[in-house]
Formats: sequence, structure tokens, C-alpha cells
Amino acid sequence: MIAGWKSCWRRNERDAVRTRRKLTQCKPIFVSLSGSYSLSIRDFSAESGDVIKHYKIRTLDNGGFYISPRITFPCISDMIQHYQKQADGLCRKLEKPCFSPKPQKPWDKDAWEIPRESIKLVKKLGAGQFGEVWMGSLLDFLKSDEGSKVLLPKLIDFSAQIAEGMAYIERKNYIHRDLRAANVLVSEALMCKIADFGLARVIEDNEYTAREGAKFPIKWTSPEAINYGSFTIKSDVWSFGILLYEIITYGKIPYPGMSNTDVMSALQRGYRLPRMDSCPEELYDVMKQCWKEKAEERPTFDYLQSVLDDFYTATEAQYQQQP
Repeated sequence: MIAGWKSCWRRNERDAVRTRRKLTQCKPIFVSLSGSYSLSIRDFSAESGDVIKHYKIRTLDNGGFYISPRITFPCISDMIQHYQKQADGLCRKLEKPCFSPKPQKPWDKDAWEIPRESIKLVKKLGAGQFGEVWMGSLLDFLKSDEGSKVLLPKLIDFSAQIAEGMAYIERKNYIHRDLRAANVLVSEALMCKIADFGLARVIEDNEYTAREGAKFPIKWTSPEAINYGSFTIKSDVWSFGILLYEIITYGKIPYPGMSNTDVMSALQRGYRLPRMDSCPEELYDVMKQCWKEKAEERPTFDYLQSVLDDFYTATEAQYQQQP
């Protein structure tokens, strides 16, 4: 690997995703994923502003590499040098890599509480048994003047971040049961964190049955959970589909003009939220997968994360070709 570009490669998938999300600070770069490679380039247009485009780097049986089958390379270093000189089908030629930010000083090994003066208090969301909660909710952000100016690629990135967090919960055999934009926190750096685990449960036998009379946010809750109190990670997947609606509509309430009773009746008839004009067909397809009637037919969060992370991968026609 040639000098000057080495630091921008990642061999860990989570690091790669994190690097992609910091691209607003960078010029064109390329990133590796665990077991495969991709090239991520920051581009700009007057219509869309900053846009990150991803190109899959494929391997040949003889060990070579290529993005377009028109031209192959014996090693990645040769590929880098080629695209530094010319775009040759990419959105632009490579300029300089994104360097990793310096790691923050870790807390002392035995430090159980960090100094309060080291924390910047942004906005008070509420208070609970263990003190006040500070940080902005994704719902409030989307409805704000700043949030309303966020373009589609960043909305997709929000969705991918949340899917990543839920994939972790999925692997740990938990369910959230209250996944919605109001329960997602967003930082000034536009990093999302899932919050409000008041209804969360560890599940056994892949299912949790709620007690009779328990209350749930109906417009975000799956039909089987509404009708039978049966919660699984697939009911969280349903809620994630509603959350995607919130994100793409900048915080609008789902099922506008419908009461909870109306929503329950409509769902039993097979009704689903329609696609908004601002929602790409491909994203709406993801939402519809989340709203499958049979819970077992809904995708995993791991799958949803991969789809949303690669949402803008290689849209140019020549890079869809296979040798």
C-alpha cells in the first residue's frame, strides 16, 4: 500500500462505517470493509451539496482488483495511482485521503464518573431517577430549521446508524419495544444513539408477551404486538419502518389524520403508509419489507444496516457490469 493513503484504509467493518460518517470533513477517500473493499468519494453538486458515493472494489480469481471490468489492476496501489491521475468513470479523480481523527484521551481505568465540567450541556430533554438527560432528540432535530435543511444522503445515514444500533441489540437478544424518532438522540456531529430503554426486555424463546392492559405507541407498534401483546425483534423491525417514515418526512406524525383506532382497523385490512414524494422507491421498498404481515418475513437489522450503508453504492451504469 502506498505511503500517504495507508491511514485511510480500515480492516474492521465498524471502523469503515464510522469513517464514512465523518466524510463531511474530508476530500475523496477510499475505505476497506471486513473481507471486502470499497472506494468512498466525497463529491459536490449545486443541487445536492456534499454527496458521498461508494464504489465496490471487486477481486479477480488471480488476485487482481477492479471497480469497472473495463480495467483491472494487479494490486490496490496501482488502482489508487490510476484514479489519482484521472476519474476514468468515477464521479471525480482521487485527491487526498481522509485521515483518522486523533483518539481522545481515555478515561482513567478506575474512573467511575467523568468530571461534569468536561460535558457540554446542550438541551434538557427530561429528568429521571438518576438525574437529568441532556442531548437533542432526532425528532426535534428533524423538525428544526437546521434539520429541515439536511439532504437525503444524511437522512439515509441517520437510518443506517440506527439500524446498526438495533443490529447490536438484536445480537444481544434484546428488544426495544419503543423505537421511534423521539427515542433516538442526535449529537452536534450528527451521530445517532438509541435511547429510552424503559420498555426494553431480554427475550427468551425469541418472544416476549406483554402483560394485559400495557400501553404502547400504537402508530409505531406491529399488528401482532397490538393484537396479542407478542413482541419479538421483528416487531422492532416494524417500528423501524415507521421510524424511516419519520426521518424521510422530517418528523411528521405517521398516519396523519388517523386515530389509534383508525390505524388498528386499517392495518387489519392490509393498509400501509403510502410513499411520500420525497421518498425514493428503493427506500420505500425497505419500509415495505419492514411492514410484512408475517413477522418472520421481515428482514433482520443486520440486513437493514447493510442495505442502508450501501444505499448509494456504485450508481453509475458502467460499474454495475460484471466481467
